[in-house]
Amino acid sequence: DDLIKYVLGSYSERHGLAIQYLYELYALEKGRAAFQPAKPRYNKALQTLLRGLVDVDDSRYLTSVLAEAPVVDAESTTLVSELCEREDKRQVGLSCLRALIVHQPSWRTQCLSRLLHHTAAENESIRSPAVRLVANKLFPKPFLVASIQRFAVANLRRACQVEVDQEEGLEEEKKKEEKEGDKMETDGGEREKTEGADGGVVRHLMHLFLALCAQRHALLND
Repeated sequence: DDLIKYVLGSYSERHGLAIQYLYELYALEKGRAAFQPAKPRYNKALQTLLRGLVDVDDSRYLTSVLAEAPVVDAESTTLVSELCEREDKRQVGLSCLRALIVHQPSWRTQCLSRLLHHTAAENESIRSPAVRLVANKLFPKPFLVASIQRFAVANLRRACQVEVDQEEGLEEEKKKEEKEGDKMETDGGEREKTEGADGGVVRHLMHLFLALCAQRHALLND
């Protein structure tokens, strides 16, 4: 699309034109919806614009398009998910998820679920920024509080269950060792390794809840 190529040539000065163009395309194709439900030209223009902005230094333009576009198609959300998986674009991807959650109601539930999933990831490089984003930027929004809190509490309960299972497993192992007459130091290293692994899982599950407690101390009493 020649106009999209034009605005990408100096996007900081032509952002308004890009959004206006998207709205005009959307209105044009929406008027034909009875005969052609899909919006191929609009979707193609949106995709071209988003992919052209991925490597622009100022990531705010990318999130602004997602926030201000009249509608966002599934391929655009797939692009956002891909950015979250790229280490060099992870923060941009998370910010895009935030834009979709806040400004695109039709994608809110799905994108919030993706973001919350990242808050319990084993990979700390994605878990920590996701937790900060949810706790500092999204949790204060009244229309998101219930979903975020429900997810955090559920993971806290899972963490507690992991600890219970770990203790029961160690107790069973101890009884087995005593019954077989094994020496305590024989499997001590393996047991310590298991504790460390489970402890890591517990931390992953508790990370978001603890961050939310810093925002709302009453959660500690729930």
